[in-house]
Amino acid sequence: QITATPTGGLLFGNGVVGNTVRPRLAGVGNHWIYYRAGAGPCERTDSVRVVVRDSLRLTLTASADTLCAGEEVRLIARLQGGLAGRGLLWENTGDTTDTLVVVPATSAWYVVTAGDACSDSLRDSVYIYVHPPLIYQIEQTQTNCFDSLGTAEVRFAAGLPYRIDWLTLPMVTAPTFQAPQGTYRVRVTDTLTGCSRIDTLVMRSFPAVSANFLPNPNRTGCYDLAEADLVFIDLSNGGAT
Repeated sequence: QITATPTGGLLFGNGVVGNTVRPRLAGVGNHWIYYRAGAGPCERTDSVRVVVRDSLRLTLTASADTLCAGEEVRLIARLQGGLAGRGLLWENTGDTTDTLVVVPATSAWYVVTAGDACSDSLRDSVYIYVHPPLIYQIEQTQTNCFDSLGTAEVRFAAGLPYRIDWLTLPMVTAPTFQAPQGTYRVRVTDTLTGCSRIDTLVMRSFPAVSANFLPNPNRTGCYDLAEADLVFIDLSNGGAT
């Protein structure tokens, strides 16, 4: 706003609208603003120099706009122009850095504002969509005897477009999996979204049977035929109980 006297004169120059100088219209640089008042021999013109600094500009980018559950996204806000005291504020988190790395739990708008105490405040936003998480359970449905096959299964709701890959050699592509005791990895993939997750299953088995019998009475040498009974005490372990 420029104040000029006496009133009733004409204000003119780059960016002048009525009695106001609009820096955005004038553009960056030095501008002379003139004021003419009076008439005939009493007409006078005065001027003032107005400096318009480079306006503040904000650009917001995201490393991705669609994520699988558990993935991170890098948001970068770039500032150009403006005064040296310019700053940023991420409304979602309160951070003031130019780069924000987040792992969104759900889809959301991420909003950043910028200012330099001179230019008009700026605001930009980006929407990050997060696919629904994969929902399933991995269970060992049958415990195997030592060195025999046990059974495990990936269970999920009917109708879900999941593909199951047991990461073995060769790979088994089926919800049900049979294998001896050991540690196995399984990948579950949503065929519509392409999102996948890898989990680990420990296939358990009953311990190996260790046979051990103790005679009673317990002694070395021969037994007398007159001894009617010979009892063996079972000290074996392992196997199913």
